[in-house]
Formats: sequence, structure tokens, C-alpha cells
Amino acid sequence: MGVIIILSISVIILLTYLYFIKKEIKNIYKQLNEYNRGYTRKKIDISLFDRDIENLVRVINDHINISINAVIKQKNTEDELKRAIANISHDIRTPLTSILGYIQMSKREGTSHEKQLECINIAESKANTLKKILEKLFIFSIVESPEYIIELEYINLNDILYELIASFYDE
Repeated sequence: MGVIIILSISVIILLTYLYFIKKEIKNIYKQLNEYNRGYTRKKIDISLFDRDIENLVRVINDHINISINAVIKQKNTEDELKRAIANISHDIRTPLTSILGYIQMSKREGTSHEKQLECINIAESKANTLKKILEKLFIFSIVESPEYIIELEYINLNDILYELIASFYDE
């Protein structure tokens, strides 16, 4: 008779524990679902103190932290890209505007032949500057592409230093 009472109490305790674990899992599911849908930015918390559930929630919260950091990093990268594009646009637009200005000056009626040649030479110089900027941009885009493989090679620093020191010999 005593064994049956002990077994009954054990079964009741286990069922109660199972009920609370199931309730906590539903609570975690609900919180995670709300987080994933964007209804909240709060991390997962628990009310039942079970080591395995605590470990699960800790790992989920770690994953949330990783996701938050990845979003922040992506946003920063996008902002840097926007700034870089704005800077490049300015660097390209400046010589281009100058080129167009000198071409217009050379087309004006009454402009002397010498002044026209001077304008054309300045425009050509600005066009070459623009060409160098675009070449640098092209090289940069190649180097920054994921397909580009950097080949490292050893150099003799002593030889470079000797050459550098020798170039200052006269001074």
C-alpha cells in the first residue's frame, strides 16, 4: 500500500513538472515568435528554473545578440558604401564639370585661336585626371571583389633600404 502511495505521489510530481516544462516551452515559443515577427526586441526570459531550459534560452539569446551585431555591421557597411559612392561621385564630377566648362569656353564666338588651344589643353589635362580616377576606381573594384586572390611574396627589405638610402646620397 505504501509503495502505491509513493508511486502515485512520484507520478503526480513528474506530471506537474512535465506540465510546467511544457508551459515554459510554450512561453519561450511565444516570446521567440514575437521577436521574429518584430513585435518586440526583448530577449527571451524564463520563469522555470531548469538547467536544460536555461541553457537553451542562453543559446537563443546569444544567437539574438549575434543577429543584432550582424545587422549593425551590415548597416555600418551600407553607410560606408553610401559615403564612398558620394565621394567618388564628387571626385568624378569635379573634373568632368571643369572639362565641360573649358569646352564651352573654347566654343564661344570671338575666342582667339590661342585661347581655344589653351582651353582644349586644360580640358585634355582634366580628362586625363578623370581617366586616372576611373582607372583607380576600376582597380579598387577588382581588388575588393571576392574572386580576387592576393598573392603574397617575400621581399628583401635590406635591398629596398639600401636603394632608398643611396637615393639620398647627394643630399
